[in-house]
Amino acid sequence: MVLKFTTSVAKVVNLDNNIQVTVLTGNNKDVIERTRFEEMAHFDKIVYHPKNNKLYERTNSYVLLNGTIKVQFDLEADDNITDNDVDFLNESMQLETTYTDTIIETSPTQISATYKELHKSNGWDILPLAYEIKCNKSSVNFLEDNTELFCLVNLDMWEVRTISIQANEEITLNKPEIVQEQGATCYLFVAETSQITSGEVVKDLPKYGTIKVKSNTVKIKNTSNKPMKAIVVYK
Repeated sequence: MVLKFTTSVAKVVNLDNNIQVTVLTGNNKDVIERTRFEEMAHFDKIVYHPKNNKLYERTNSYVLLNGTIKVQFDLEADDNITDNDVDFLNESMQLETTYTDTIIETSPTQISATYKELHKSNGWDILPLAYEIKCNKSSVNFLEDNTELFCLVNLDMWEVRTISIQANEEITLNKPEIVQEQGATCYLFVAETSQITSGEVVKDLPKYGTIKVKSNTVKIKNTSNKPMKAIVVYK
């Protein structure tokens, strides 16, 4: 078996034929697993790290919305991964600033990063784990019931930023502070029910709702009774 999915698809959103967003939900012991590197999606689009050709830029962007996941790479002899390669990836992961409680574990046969979403972030964060290691077997393991994962196949250099918003909290998205390029296309995704205010226009978004951001300033209010992730995708 090359690919294994035991998760469920909660939502699929196509944004103006530009990008497709999928929300996966799963419980403890659910998994997304690949067993052959060459069969990964968009293998022909891979870009390798300039200083180590055993690391490559992720072709997908995923954001943990709720719960706990473990991203795992199982290293076999055919992968030809050295201790130096493991150390290189470990250093890269250790330098990343993430919005989760993270446990990184490495050995000659396995590298893993366990992320638990605690909704501590109050600033627009970049995604963790920018690079993955070139091996046949890798997996995303769901370690908690009702875990939710935002997934975006990212082949066209879309940037992703995330923030946590507490229940009934309102924040202001100042687009120019995040999106530096004038005229850039920008979308907002919310993980729970929300109210979006742009000037005099007020719009209610459902759970897993999306909206195209056209104005420079937008207010985002989490109208649910639990913390949520808001995600900006732009190019």
